[in-house]
Amino acid sequence: MIFYIFLFAIYICIALKKTTKHDIKVGIISLVCLCFFSAFRGETVGTDTVSYLDLAVKDIDVSEMLRRPEFIYYSLANFLLIKGLSMRYLILFFSVVTFAFLYLSAKRTNASITLVSFVFLLLFYFYSFNIARQIAAVSIILYGYTFINENSLRKRCNFFLLVSLATLFHASSMLAIIAYFFRKVSLPSRMLFGIACVLFLVNIISPFNIMVLFENLFSDSFYASKYASEANIYERSGFGILVDVINIMIMLFVFLLQTKGRKTEFNDNLFLFSVLSTMLSTSLNSNVGRVVFIFSIFQVLYLSDFFEKKDVFPTVKLIFVCWIVFNAFFDLYNASNGYGDIVPYIIDFNFK
Repeated sequence: MIFYIFLFAIYICIALKKTTKHDIKVGIISLVCLCFFSAFRGETVGTDTVSYLDLAVKDIDVSEMLRRPEFIYYSLANFLLIKGLSMRYLILFFSVVTFAFLYLSAKRTNASITLVSFVFLLLFYFYSFNIARQIAAVSIILYGYTFINENSLRKRCNFFLLVSLATLFHASSMLAIIAYFFRKVSLPSRMLFGIACVLFLVNIISPFNIMVLFENLFSDSFYASKYASEANIYERSGFGILVDVINIMIMLFVFLLQTKGRKTEFNDNLFLFSVLSTMLSTSLNSNVGRVVFIFSIFQVLYLSDFFEKKDVFPTVKLIFVCWIVFNAFFDLYNASNGYGDIVPYIIDFNFK
């Protein structure tokens, strides 16, 4: 635990101080260290433990899912199952894919490779097994976005091809095509902001979730098992729900800030990276993860001049880094104590 916190703190310092465009060495070191160590880390870091992965394979007939759109994901899972290999190799594959496309996106947009590596650290040290392929899909879509503003039909077709590839990782990637045409429609930013509010609030502040929140805040029991089966919230704690609500309010405030005017805007690359890390830093359940995924797709395409803005306000950047670090710390704390509202039950770390 102490080692990972120390590594995390060191990497924060690097990401804040080294922001040049040509930090290729940092990118290579990150690829080697983060990809492999994130896949083969200990069982007490992150909620995607070895036990949980093995349980997922045993409880799900992977061969029956090969007919789903996520062909690459289930084919790899089925291959590992047949060969009797650990599912941690699947994490390794997704970590390499995600880092590679984030790196390519940064190269095409002149973003800092160190910043990309820093976000990659967040993505794979504090992420859920349930959204590993989702993160990989978003990274591919991000790379596809870099071709949208090109005045070439061939390059614009790259976007559609990359979205098709991302769909083989996560079927929701097809929403990027809808978002592409949605961008052409002239809608007030307040309307889109309202839609985002509804999507988030409906999935988070449900009657059962509110009951769980108050029960846990004013009682001695940490898990609300009484309502968990009815609300399908996976025994989520009142603290976890409260963190969800706070993070959602912050995200929506940032979106409003982003669309308010030129003086309050900041670098869109950093915003998208923060959205990706928010998929991890909020105490996610499966529904919230999908909503954030949709939000990130529509957000980046809604801004027609995405990737064209270059100015970054240091204060905003610092606020976002602190926010991400704050959430990552609490997720690490939750995971280290053997609970996390991403999983549907308490993980037995001694499972063999």
